[in-house]
Amino acid sequence: METFLYTIKPNEQPAADVLDKFFALRTKRRKFCTVCLFLAITILIISPVLSFY
Repeated sequence: METFLYTIKPNEQPAADVLDKFFALRTKRRKFCTVCLFLAITILIISPVLSFY
């Protein structure tokens, strides 16, 4: 991800392939973060329930 950020300059329009790779990695990371969020919420809900048993 950082290599793509270094190739993007503020005053220039980046190449289309660089943008495509950047947004593909961003989408993949966002899906991973969503999965981790739901996993954390599930653990927070199940932990107190299990402590009663």
